[in-house]
Amino acid sequence: MSNTTTFRAPDIHCGGCANAIQRALNAREGVESVAVDVAGKAVTVRYAEGKVTPGDIRAALGRAGFPASDASESASGGANCHAS
Repeated sequence: MSNTTTFRAPDIHCGGCANAIQRALNAREGVESVAVDVAGKAVTVRYAEGKVTPGDIRAALGRAGFPASDASESASGGANCHAS
């Protein structure tokens, strides 16, 4: 079964950031799709339940340089682009 979750990632600033996030998350087992909204600074992930958890996805975002919170949480971020 698939689930979908959305995170706020305030350090998303450009298409390069979006590409870096997609590469990092698509490499995770259980991640089925990744959609990055640069303007909304949000990441929506569809994932296979039982293979990966929202916490795993959030941790992967952080390791990629994009600390994230659940979309319902408030988040503040820096002004640095982490895309490389």
